[in-house]
Amino acid sequence: MREIDQEKVRADWERIGAKFSPEMWDTTVDVNAPLSARERWEFRHQSELATFLKHVRLTQDSAVLELGCGAGRWAVSLAPQVGRFVGVDFAENSLVLARRRAEHRGLTGVEFHRASVTEFEPPGKFDVIYASGVLPCLRDDEILEMLPKWRAALAPGGQFVSRDSLVRSGPTLVKSGGYHAIHRNRNDFVALVESAGFKKVWADYAFGWDVASRAWQYVPERLKKAPGFARAYSAALGVQARLPALMRGLMAAKDGTKRILGRQLHSHEFHLFEVASKGGGESDGPGETVR
Repeated sequence: MREIDQEKVRADWERIGAKFSPEMWDTTVDVNAPLSARERWEFRHQSELATFLKHVRLTQDSAVLELGCGAGRWAVSLAPQVGRFVGVDFAENSLVLARRRAEHRGLTGVEFHRASVTEFEPPGKFDVIYASGVLPCLRDDEILEMLPKWRAALAPGGQFVSRDSLVRSGPTLVKSGGYHAIHRNRNDFVALVESAGFKKVWADYAFGWDVASRAWQYVPERLKKAPGFARAYSAALGVQARLPALMRGLMAAKDGTKRILGRQLHSHEFHLFEVASKGGGESDGPGETVR
């Protein structure tokens, strides 16, 4: 069984929470200007948020539970659209930042709890339970132990949504500084969740802008300052709608990315599950919706 050092994971999020201010992500991105690190992060979040809201059912009466809420980036985006938002995380510094960000925006109907997701008891029923990047930090047996509890906490017709780093092969245990995670094989991950009484109804890549925006830091300064270059480069971010298709092609080639890059390429993906019932369909991969 692959192991995750939970204490190092917690310490990493404590460090992140202590580093930033509540205004860190409160920005509007000008797509016609060069993107700063802060703006790239906001661009990513807005891309993910748009994908999330397109497929996840939310109303002003919805109750949402986010597992692994971190510093509250999803809380401040989703809470204004629902009746109740509950976030849980085990890093106190991150929760302090999440609370400050919620206060900074004057949000109501939001509550945060400090606890490990493996120990937290959901307070009531929820229309959406969102595991926001937390499952890669758990072992398979921990996930299997938690899934029935989360399924029981869903209101009728509720949805379980995960956002995970997945790979074509795998699983791969990643340890980089305080970041410890299991990047699972996509099909194995879906099978793991479905074995606990769920069915997948939709999946897709979370965002597609990352390659172009991160590459900005490697552009020579003289080129950045060239007339019209920054505008043209920012316009190139429009290819984000086509990047997921390119990524599918790379991921589909047997170990193709490993041969090209010398390592496996992981992708950030959303998976949406509902409680399984007779006659449920199947989905083969991101971008495929069950009919």
